[in-house]
Amino acid sequence: TGALDRLCIAFGTLGGFVREYRAVLAAAVQPSAGAPPLDDHMSAWLMDAYSALVSRGIERGELRDVPVEATVRTLVSAYSAAFLGIGIWATADEATLDRDLEAVVRALLTP
Repeated sequence: TGALDRLCIAFGTLGGFVREYRAVLAAAVQPSAGAPPLDDHMSAWLMDAYSALVSRGIERGELRDVPVEATVRTLVSAYSAAFLGIGIWATADEATLDRDLEAVVRALLTP
């Protein structure tokens, strides 16, 4: 499996996780006085894991040479917000989210 396919599978898994636990995760990201911040360790783990996938893909020539950190932050944010259905994603067609976001990842990272 190539780097682009692995990355699409990984982001699809993230989207599925967020979709499955949407109620709990949405409550966790709602701003409120005294609410604890999201788990910094989980955020760091996601950044490290996805950054490693992207970096390896770039090194092997399987992914477009992009700024790794900014790309990963953008994609993790997009997937998270989309599957939580928050912000500009609140009115997105949930039936096509998986396919549409994968198309964006492929368009962005195909060399």
